Amino acid sequence: MDERNRQGDDVREAVVRFFDERGLMHPGAGMVVGVSGGCDSVGLLAAMVEISRDRGRKWSLRVAHLHHGLRDDADADAEFVAELSRKWDVPCTIEHHDIPTESTQSARGLEETARDVRYAFLRDLAVRTESVCVAVAHHADDNVETVLH
Repeated sequence: MDERNRQGDDVREAVVRFFDERGLMHPGAGMVVGVSGGCDSVGLLAAMVEISRDRGRKWSLRVAHLHHGLRDDADADAEFVAELSRKWDVPCTIEHHDIPTESTQSARGLEETARDVRYAFLRDLAVRTESVCVAVAHHADDNVETVLH
C-alpha cells in the first residue's frame, strides 16, 4: 500500500471515529454534504460515500452545491458537482444565488454574504430532507471560517 492510500485510510478511520464517538449518525440517517467542487469538499464526499456504504451504515447522502456566481468557473463547478453526484449515485441539489446583488442589497461584504447564504442553504436543505447532519470540508486556509462556525 502506498503512502497516499494509507493516509486516505487514516482519514476515513478518523471520520468514522468522529461520528461514532459522538453518536452523530444512526444507520439509514440522512446527511447533506456541501460540495463546492474543490479538492477538499470532493475528498469529503468521497469519504462519506465510502463510509456510508460500509459497515451497515446505509447513510442517505445528498450533495448540496451553491452556485454563487462569484467566479468565472461557477457554471463549470456546478456541472462538475452534478456529474460527480450522478457518477457516485448520490442525489444532488444545486441552488443559484446572485451573491453580488444580495451583498449590495444587504450592505454586507461579499464573503460574509456568501458564507451566510451557503450555510442557510445547507441548513434549509437538511430540514427539507430530514437529514440529521450537514458535513462541510475546510482546508488549512479556511481557518477563520472554521473558527467562526
